[in-house]
Amino acid sequence: MDLRTTTRPAVLFTNLASITVGIFFLAASLILPQLLELPKATGYGLGQSMVVAGLLVAPLGLTMMLTTPLYARLSAKHSPKVTLILGMVIIAIGYGAGLGLMSAPWQSFVITVILGPGIGLAYSSLPALITGAVRASETGAANGLNTLMRSIGSSASSAVIGMVIVNTADDVNGVAVPTMHGFRVSFLIAMGAMAIGLLTALFLPRTRPAGRSTASAVRRMPT
Repeated sequence: MDLRTTTRPAVLFTNLASITVGIFFLAASLILPQLLELPKATGYGLGQSMVVAGLLVAPLGLTMMLTTPLYARLSAKHSPKVTLILGMVIIAIGYGAGLGLMSAPWQSFVITVILGPGIGLAYSSLPALITGAVRASETGAANGLNTLMRSIGSSASSAVIGMVIVNTADDVNGVAVPTMHGFRVSFLIAMGAMAIGLLTALFLPRTRPAGRSTASAVRRMPT
């Protein structure tokens, strides 16, 4: 891959936004199962089995998948930049609501239902932004690098959130137990990453909606 391509504003800011996408995507996956499975004796744990916890978090992936048709319409009508920003705003709402929705199992379900579409819109926008910013011959390499940026964000998220949970844990009979304070701080970190990502997305160059640019290209084709 020509490294000069990565300095183009559309590619550079998309890759920077991708790092934050990786951070706030993994935060919910790390926090909610622990909260759901902690014993009720802790005073804040929800005391659910692993199976129930998995079912309550499953909508995160399902709603991401179901968002795909909506993304296609929004991206064609507006642009991938708009859908990326919209996805990040929805994610901010989800994590903001999550700060106060940690006292019942059904509330975890609500959090995942809100976060899923936002993450789906944000994730779907990234390859479209990269593909529209590079030559056809560079599409594979550029998207591969973008995937790496998301992985860096996810890796950083797991390390930082793990550190927060460990350092805020309570010692109960020699066992470190995560605290509600640690969970809330982790959600705040995810919101901070989202804010940075949203700011980065605003610097993306304006792009024409996919549908319009395709139609323009068809009109320019020789007959």
